[in-house]
Amino acid sequence: MQIGILRSCKSRLESKLNDVKALLQAEIFDNELDSARHLHKNSYYRAAGMLAGVVLEGHLKSVCLNHQLALAPTPTLSKFSEALKNSGVIDLPTWRHISALSDIRNKCGHAKGVEPTADEVGLLIQDVERMIKRVY
Repeated sequence: MQIGILRSCKSRLESKLNDVKALLQAEIFDNELDSARHLHKNSYYRAAGMLAGVVLEGHLKSVCLNHQLALAPTPTLSKFSEALKNSGVIDLPTWRHISALSDIRNKCGHAKGVEPTADEVGLLIQDVERMIKRVY
C-alpha cells in the first residue's frame, strides 16, 4: 500500500512540475511578445518579426514535445508544423496559416531587398499570440 502511495506521489509531482513549466513558458512567451510589440512600435520591424517568429517556433516545439512527436535532427518552424499536421494535432488551414507566418518571419530574417512592412509584422505578432493560445 505504501509503494502505491509513493507511486501516486511521483505521478502527482510530475504533473505539478509540468504545470509549473507550462506557466513559466507562457510568461516568457508573453514577455517576448511584449518586447516584439515594443520593437514594432519603434519601427524595428525586422527585429520584432524575428522575435515573434522565435516565440512561435518555441511554442510549436513545446507542443511537439508534449505530444511526444519525433523531431528532425535540425528542427525548424516548418518541420514542427509539418509534424503537428501529420499527427493530426493541427488541421490543414492552421498548418497553412503557420506557413504564412513563417514566410513573414523569414522575410524579417533575410535581407533580400524586400523589407517587411509594419502591417505584416503587426499581423505576425498578433497571430503568434493567438496561435500560442489556440494550438496546444
